[in-house]
Amino acid sequence: MRLWLNFRLVLFAFLICATMAAERESDEVCDLKTAAEKGDLGARAQLILRLCNHMPRDYVEAAQMLMVNARQGDSDSADMLGQLYRSGEGVTKNYAESVLWLKKAVELGNVYAQYHLGQRYEGGEGVPQDYVEAYFCYVTSAALQFNDGFRLITMQRRDQMEKKLSQEQVADVQIRSVKWAEE
Repeated sequence: MRLWLNFRLVLFAFLICATMAAERESDEVCDLKTAAEKGDLGARAQLILRLCNHMPRDYVEAAQMLMVNARQGDSDSADMLGQLYRSGEGVTKNYAESVLWLKKAVELGNVYAQYHLGQRYEGGEGVPQDYVEAYFCYVTSAALQFNDGFRLITMQRRDQMEKKLSQEQVADVQIRSVKWAEE
């Protein structure tokens, strides 16, 4: 009996704490939404992360906010939007649209998008399969990458792709990548 009473007290305390945390989070979300509606890109980015990573997930609303940010020139949002178009979360799956947003992110200097674009060329998703272009994307992303873990992954993909190319193709891509990075 005493064990049952203790269990009920613990459960009750847990429910109160969970309710209070949900109310706090709800207030934070409301504040973020207000700031995002006023055009605060940082607030919109935080809200997008919450929508994609916390339950319940709302990829539709996240995709809408990403679209606004990407159109305003946010490279991370363009990259994430490209990922959503590939997966079909929050938007209709569309590889060609994915490529368009990834190219936009690359134009804005996003090295993660450069890697993701390489994946599209490697797999022929939204573009004709092109190992030379995939290799270019991986070489460029690896050279400009500042995240050691992601650089390692990019270098592994680059090395796998290099095996599929001739020495002349590899040399041409490396020269083109250096020129691209300098621009």
